Amino acid sequence: LQYHYQKGLHFVTSGGGCKTDPIKRHPQAEFAMGTKGFSRVNFYQNGDVWLEHWVPEGDGKSGKVVYRKKLFNQPAPTSQTLTTAP
Repeated sequence: LQYHYQKGLHFVTSGGGCKTDPIKRHPQAEFAMGTKGFSRVNFYQNGDVWLEHWVPEGDGKSGKVVYRKKLFNQPAPTSQTLTTAP
């Protein structure tokens, strides 16, 4: 699991979620963890976009967030900014 931001782009790296390999940490990584897990990007109605990295707990039927970051806020569209197809 890894996250870094470079030149206006967000980079999210997640493995297959089923095995653990040593991590080669990117030099500009804000977060890096060599463990089983997955990444999730949440889009909210208010325009917020958040990244979460999750790892399993116990037998893997549950998990916990080990990293959470607000990536950006995109204002929610209004009826004036929405267009409909002809």
